[in-house]
Amino acid sequence: MLPRQVLLKGMQSSRYYNSDSKTFRLGLGDPSNVQWTEMSYRGKDKHGWTFSLNLPNMGQPIPLTWLKDNNVAVDGMSASRLSNNNFKLQDPNGQIMAVFTSHTMSLRPSSVGTLQINMDLGPMFDHYLDKHREEEKSTNEQGNWSGGSYQNWGQTWVIASRRQTLLAMLRNLVYKRGGIASCTPLRAKVSTEARLSSTASSAQPPKTKFYMPPEWTRHSQTITVWPDFASIPDEAILRDARSEISAISNAIARFEPVTMYTKPQNLEKARDTVSENVTVRPLEASQLWVRDTGPIIVKNLSDDSRAGLSLSFNYWGDKLESQGDEEVASGILNDMGVEVFTAGFRAEGGGFEVDGQGTLLATESAIINPNRNPGLSKSDIEAQFKIYLGIDKTIWLRGIKGYEMTDYHIDALARFISPGKVLLGRIPETADKVLVEAYQEARETLESATDASGNQIEIIEVAEPHPKELRGEHFFETVASYANYLLVNGGIIIPRFGVGKADDDALELFKRCFPDREVVQVDINTVPKLGGGIHCSTQQVPLI
Repeated sequence: MLPRQVLLKGMQSSRYYNSDSKTFRLGLGDPSNVQWTEMSYRGKDKHGWTFSLNLPNMGQPIPLTWLKDNNVAVDGMSASRLSNNNFKLQDPNGQIMAVFTSHTMSLRPSSVGTLQINMDLGPMFDHYLDKHREEEKSTNEQGNWSGGSYQNWGQTWVIASRRQTLLAMLRNLVYKRGGIASCTPLRAKVSTEARLSSTASSAQPPKTKFYMPPEWTRHSQTITVWPDFASIPDEAILRDARSEISAISNAIARFEPVTMYTKPQNLEKARDTVSENVTVRPLEASQLWVRDTGPIIVKNLSDDSRAGLSLSFNYWGDKLESQGDEEVASGILNDMGVEVFTAGFRAEGGGFEVDGQGTLLATESAIINPNRNPGLSKSDIEAQFKIYLGIDKTIWLRGIKGYEMTDYHIDALARFISPGKVLLGRIPETADKVLVEAYQEARETLESATDASGNQIEIIEVAEPHPKELRGEHFFETVASYANYLLVNGGIIIPRFGVGKADDDALELFKRCFPDREVVQVDINTVPKLGGGIHCSTQQVPLI
């Protein structure tokens, strides 16, 4: 549907929408010296909705196409995704011209500085202001909440109408008197290069080596995280995501204990949603993706004790601002009373698979990537795999850099079922071309691969649904992957996407592949649309 409002952060916006010409009226510049311009709806075709944006001193309007899958195309520019809610547009020279963040467009034409447009903000801001209005009002120098007047909330100018209030405290661009410019985010990011270089320089080879058990090893428990508003700033989406995390936790709890972490203020709400075999504990964790934010439990080979690895989580290559989740791994390990070791490489738990016999499966795009491991070669990283995970051989699949937030994690594509046997998600031919090509390349690589023991890899395929088959609104890159399952003690938890025959066929396949395990389907619709699945939102703790 078309956005009901178009708002510019730090600028005056109007309630004006001309339904005849389908034009939004926008005000640019200092509120005392507004230049009005327009964004016009030009039509809809099979691809999506097209607008033109008229900017001062730009000559011709900028054509924008808002595609049906919520991507945006600008004529003459290329698009690449920063994450499932963030992507950018570049001109032919690689200059970033626009950044899109959820419902926000930040256009960067050089003649006018940076414009940020928030589209159809809706009830999320009603909630946000209800929650924070009094707190912010107490620090507001002007303190005037009359509708339509301007307020100075720290560094950010907003229009004080709840329905038209900009995402002042949740976005990265702020107003500067006299013009619009990009400046320091509200939460400053530390660059990947700076953080990893400091880690790498201090990461001397440990005195001991470690071993990561495969997922089919018996577990002492599984860990989940009940997400917070800070990571999903939309009440309806947050509610649905929490419901699905609770459902996943309850399904696992039939087989083994579950510890669900959540922020202290969410404890009681979370406890009301889970069974007695799920223990809810406080932790400053916002993201539900504990597979990536959380620790890897390994065996310390010097004394066979349990140890924990921190993978130096950096929001999938600095694609998001810090929400404190970089401390989740150490926080969980401290809560468990397990010693923390920092791995000599940066990755996320969903970025690699192990078979327990010296073989690791991973995508190059998610690990051999300067946004995680600048300056480290493939052989450098493989040497760290040997030390910290007990790996003798790595099978690298190419993956896709920049397609979605994770840079194409392996756990939504290919998984070890057992040593020498891999479950590969078969992408439908109607999916994005880059996805089909990545699947085809992965199959070719696996067909010629051998494991650490020299055995040929056996491939079993599961037919994945087209992401758009999932009902309801889609946000950005939906990850609808049956391969994103979780093994538990005596069982296996798999997704049910509500797509009929594909769900039924997947169930039968998993029953054949795991005849000694009970296969349990859990209905998920929102978690996939946020960019992951059951495996992404869980982390097993092997019994060591």
